[in-house]
Amino acid sequence: MRPFWIALFALAFALPAEATVIEIPVPELLVTLTTGSPDNYKRTVAIHLPAVPSVIRRVSMRLRGVATQNAVACQDGSQYVVPIDLNTSLFEVQPYTLPYVDFDSHPAGQFSFTRIFEHYPVSDYSFLLDGTANLQIGAYGPFGYIECVTVGPWATVRFDEVTLLIDGDFPTPTNGSSWGRIKAIYR
Repeated sequence: MRPFWIALFALAFALPAEATVIEIPVPELLVTLTTGSPDNYKRTVAIHLPAVPSVIRRVSMRLRGVATQNAVACQDGSQYVVPIDLNTSLFEVQPYTLPYVDFDSHPAGQFSFTRIFEHYPVSDYSFLLDGTANLQIGAYGPFGYIECVTVGPWATVRFDEVTLLIDGDFPTPTNGSSWGRIKAIYR
């Protein structure tokens, strides 16, 4: 009968994995990107989770900042204001194989939104279970306007907040010999 009570006692005080959402600020991405600059339209940084998860349910990205737009003038005399496309990728080695967030076209001015990383083409976040990944963010301007040229300065995006939100189970560390010590008392 004694082993039953010992097991019950141990289970009652065991510290399970805690389901929680952790927020990881990414200060390395608090930058201004320029859509027409080959050297400054995207950035990639390494991410290190504060704890190693056992399960990841969802990963989101929260962005806040200010965007400007640029205009294009076309050969037919028309002019268009072109919105900015923001895109982020979360990946281990190659960005095109893992989840991404496409923030679609965004008008000029202040922005603040949160989006969930889509699974394309993978179906889980297992690559994050070692606690590390790469995060890339890019700002893209006009594409496909062959007969049009940019008028004025290129569009810019200034990021005032970039935060990765991870919903998962993060086990609480325990002393590895605690169960053995309890068993040793009753031998």
